[in-house]
Amino acid sequence: MRYIGLDVHKDNISACVLSDAGKVVFEKDFKKTDGTCDCLAELFDHVGKSGFCVLMETGTYAYPPYRFFSDRGCAVDCVHAQCLKMITQTDKKKGSMTNRVGKST
Repeated sequence: MRYIGLDVHKDNISACVLSDAGKVVFEKDFKKTDGTCDCLAELFDHVGKSGFCVLMETGTYAYPPYRFFSDRGCAVDCVHAQCLKMITQTDKKKGSMTNRVGKST
C-alpha cells in the first residue's frame, strides 16, 4: 500500500508520498490560494486512484483536506498532533513521519 502524509496549516499543506517499499517518491508544499484543497489533486499522479491511504494530523485545518480525499472515496486516517510533535518538529519530516506511523499500525 502507498501512503500520503500531510502536514496541514492555514495557508499551505506539506505532502509526502511513500511507495509500497516505504521510499519517499514525492514531496511538495501546496499553497491553498483559493481556500480549497483542489491543489492536492496532483497527488493522484503519484499514487493512482486506489490502493493508498492518506494520513494527517488532527487539527482545525485538517477538515478540508479530509473532506477532499474522503469525498473521492479515499481511505483517510488522522493521527493526534501531540504524537507527531514528540517525534519531530519540522514540517517535511512530519509529513514523512505521519506516513511511517501509518505504515506501522
